[in-house]
Amino acid sequence: MLYRNPVPVAMAVAWRDDRILLVQRGNEPLHGFWAPPAGYVELDESVEAAAVRETQEETGLTIAVEGLQAAHSAPGIGVVLMVYRARAEAGMPVPGPEVLDVGFFAPEALPTQPVLAGGSELDRWFLGLLPELMGGETAGRAGRRRRMGELERRLRSLLAQERASHQGTSDASLERSVAPEVESLWREIDELRRLEEGG
Repeated sequence: MLYRNPVPVAMAVAWRDDRILLVQRGNEPLHGFWAPPAGYVELDESVEAAAVRETQEETGLTIAVEGLQAAHSAPGIGVVLMVYRARAEAGMPVPGPEVLDVGFFAPEALPTQPVLAGGSELDRWFLGLLPELMGGETAGRAGRRRRMGELERRLRSLLAQERASHQGTSDASLERSVAPEVESLWREIDELRRLEEGG
């Protein structure tokens, strides 16, 4: 019998002096987005050890794991995300080969995320979790609302630009003319709303 099971992914939410360690992802999912270091668990290691290894590979830093922070999953996503709270040891972070940039950020000054263009169900699910992962539950709710505001402004701006260049065209026709980006924006907004209602 063949079983289809989700793949375990380890993530380290590592802090130093009240600032969180984030990497700008160089691979999918969410290429170019900022997130805590994370990666797939290998066969010969524990999930906790995978969080330590991925952080070292992506940032050059050693971390001390302090405990399990959360476990996240959803039907059809294909992964189980195990999130560990950690402390970053001394040293300067250096981007690894799969990372575009790395740095420490205060929760109130997190880097701006790009707009998701297209993307899979996994992308949207993971993106919806990022505010909570990067700032805790309260900051997560605030971050989701801030992100929804950014997306809604982007949606209004996109339609306004189209309206200005296509005078006399209905809103429905305008949305069809920029359908891929509009659809992507609405999908992300819906996912954030679903997480907001659930949390």
